[in-house]
Amino acid sequence: LDNAHHFGQSALMSRRARGLSLAVLLGVGLASCADSSDPSATSSSSDAASALSGLSPTQHRAFVATDVIGFGWPDGTPLTLTYFGPDQVAMHGDCNDIGGQLAWDGNTMLVDAFPITAAGCPAEAQALDDWLIDLLDSRPMVAWNGATLSMTATVRGQNVSLTFDDES
Repeated sequence: LDNAHHFGQSALMSRRARGLSLAVLLGVGLASCADSSDPSATSSSSDAASALSGLSPTQHRAFVATDVIGFGWPDGTPLTLTYFGPDQVAMHGDCNDIGGQLAWDGNTMLVDAFPITAAGCPAEAQALDDWLIDLLDSRPMVAWNGATLSMTATVRGQNVSLTFDDES
C-alpha cells in the first residue's frame, strides 16, 4: 500500500471553513492555558520556531496537509495544523479539535496539555484523533520554507512525515 496521501481541492475548501471555527474555538478555549511569562517557550529557535514563535498573541497561522507518509491517513479526510500566537498549537482531523501549549527546543515542537473538543465521534474518527494526540506528544520536528511546513516524527514506532501548505 502507498502510505502517501495527496489531498484534493475539495478537502482544502472544507478545511478553510473549519479553520475559522477552529480558530474561534481554540482561541477562546486555549487562551486560559497560555503563560506568556515563560521565556523558555521561544528561547531556542529554528526557521520554523523563530517565525512561528514570533506571532503576536492575537495572530494565528494555519496550514493544510497535502501529504502524509508513514500513516494511512484516509484520502479526502481533512487535516489542519494551526499555530495560535507564539505558544499554542492545534490540529484538526476528522472529528475533534486537539491542541495544547507550545514551546520549542530548536526545531522540535514540545506540546503540553491536550484540550480536546468533546464531539461523539465514530470509532474510525476517534482513532484518527488518538493518532493526532500521539503525533503532538511525539515531539515532532518542524521545518518551514515560508510556504510549506514539513513535520517528521516517530509515532507508535512508525516514522511519519507530513507536509502542510500555508493557508494563512
